[in-house]
Amino acid sequence: MKDLLVIRLKHAPDESAIAAMNEDFSDILIEGKIKVIKPTPEEIANKEHLELKRIAFAFNRRDMAGCAN
Repeated sequence: MKDLLVIRLKHAPDESAIAAMNEDFSDILIEGKIKVIKPTPEEIANKEHLELKRIAFAFNRRDMAGCAN
């Protein structure tokens, strides 16, 4: 979704899980933090799994290849 990577989940992570993700995955963020969000306007317009919870972050995309090894 634009500059954010949005991941849909059945259950939203609690605050301690979000804090741990932000610490563990800070190297793949362009800026900001991983956060729980509501459906984006695009998802609402397309009625894309509005019942699911979401986390979103500005993913740097260049380090993805390193995650697969």
